[in-house]
Amino acid sequence: MKRLTVFLALFTCLTLSGCVSLPPLNFSARDIQFSANKIDGDLRNVSVSLASEKEKTGDLEVGLLGNVYEQSFRSTFKDSLEEALHASGVFNPSSNIKVSVFAKVLKFDSPPMGITFTTEMDVLYKVQNLNDGSTIYEKMISSVGECEASFAFTGATRYTEARNRTVQNNIKSFIVDLQEFARQHKPIPSK
Repeated sequence: MKRLTVFLALFTCLTLSGCVSLPPLNFSARDIQFSANKIDGDLRNVSVSLASEKEKTGDLEVGLLGNVYEQSFRSTFKDSLEEALHASGVFNPSSNIKVSVFAKVLKFDSPPMGITFTTEMDVLYKVQNLNDGSTIYEKMISSVGECEASFAFTGATRYTEARNRTVQNNIKSFIVDLQEFARQHKPIPSK
């Protein structure tokens, strides 16, 4: 009888988990506020890269399933970052100064097992003036994301969602910091 109970419990778990599909990578930050102040620069491109071994601030788990996952991670991060930058309106498209935004992932660490899958991320963001090569802004932004147990029964689903939330939080923190930078460095009106 005990074997039958264990078998039925395992069968039920496998059946339920087989019905659940993993959430896709979704790094789009929510609730991005439009910037009241602008950085004097016309955004031309956004680039996402991964830190070298010497630059890392922790584990960099973006290629867990090979190069296909790594490429998906980078392209999804880039698209979401571009979306947030455009939604924020923090750059001035009328400016004569052309700028690029570079995001270098220094850390992306998820526990292999857990309930909330607390995931940590460090990204070094840099805004570069393409006219003269100078750096306008540079800062490392750290973020954490978790996924509560009530979100989904399967650990794989919570794992993916925690990773999604970590990147979303990182992008949003960067945008908020960039908007504060724009506020502090706004041009002084001439008299």
